[in-house]
Amino acid sequence: MSLQNNNLQKLMIVCQQMVQKGTSPSVALLRAKAPFKASVTEAIEAIKHFNAANGASDPASICLLYTSDAAD
Repeated sequence: MSLQNNNLQKLMIVCQQMVQKGTSPSVALLRAKAPFKASVTEAIEAIKHFNAANGASDPASICLLYTSDAAD
């Protein structure tokens, strides 16, 4: 397993934990809760994969979530 794939899996696990706690994964939250220093690109990829695996209807909302988090 490559390091990049391993990081993606770790981030997807964090996404799952957020959903179980009732929080929608966003780039900013995922980066803050990641067990390593995750880049914006890594966070976006993880959320895309997580949404695809869990049947999310609008993966494009990632950009909106990141924008709204950055504005706070």
